[in-house]
Amino acid sequence: MAASGKSSILTATLILFVSLALGCAFPVVAAKSGEWDRLNKESTALYEQGDLEKAEAVIQQALAFAEKTYGAEDPHVATSLNNLATILMDQQRFDEAESLFRRALAIQQQALGADHPATKETQSNLEQLQAAKRERAGRLATSCGFGEKR
Repeated sequence: MAASGKSSILTATLILFVSLALGCAFPVVAAKSGEWDRLNKESTALYEQGDLEKAEAVIQQALAFAEKTYGAEDPHVATSLNNLATILMDQQRFDEAESLFRRALAIQQQALGADHPATKETQSNLEQLQAAKRERAGRLATSCGFGEKR
């Protein structure tokens, strides 16, 4: 009986310790996520106002924060990469954007799976970028006379 009593006390102590540790950890995680969310919302607002330069600077802060806080292969990082790539795409910086979309997609496929809505959104963004690159290449070829028949 004495051993059972010690075991119960040890179990109760362990449960209390884990509960306290988790209780203390949740506010820290929430605060970190709150800062990342704030940066993303600020960047989105700037993007929607057409201030792509400031939106880019803020989303780069969100990306750096996510990489430091969550690790390079975390979905938060992928979301920031996707958002930054979207801004770059709107600035016609296609090669930079494509690299970021591809990195975001790789993270999302690994962490979330191919059928996750965020993964599908990034895949769609990458496809739109590739279409825009083809369209631009076609316009350049036509303007240089490469598309004309003689």
